[in-house]
Amino acid sequence: MKPGAKIDLTFAEHAGKIYQGTLVRTADAIDPASRTLLVEIDVNNSAGELLPGSLAQVHFKTPPAGPTFIVPAAALIFRKEGLHVGVVNGSVARLVPVVIGEDDGANVQIVTGLGSGDQVIQDPPDSLIEGETVRVVSPASQTNAGGK
Repeated sequence: MKPGAKIDLTFAEHAGKIYQGTLVRTADAIDPASRTLLVEIDVNNSAGELLPGSLAQVHFKTPPAGPTFIVPAAALIFRKEGLHVGVVNGSVARLVPVVIGEDDGANVQIVTGLGSGDQVIQDPPDSLIEGETVRVVSPASQTNAGGK
């Protein structure tokens, strides 16, 4: 966020009303203890509706950095080198380093590391290694595997 950006604010005591403010300045440093960034937002309060000390929800309008992908949390591989996802390239497994965004416990948002054509290994074993030969099983072939 850069100074001059338009910011929406909502207040519980003014339900349904959105106040627009302008980002004036930031501390330009993340507080390592709280992992927060101090910002100052100017809001027109000429009607005197907003009181000092009021608690606001601030809605930053940031454009997405690029395409994101939602994958099951079970697809994540935790290694000492960082977070990875197993993908299939032909019949070979690749370990792709990823960065996650939102995480709801069951699914995670991958913000960097995956491409639109990548086939993600859904429940990779912890022992999966780069270059390992894999066999892709589609949902249709799984239901027919038992002869049913």
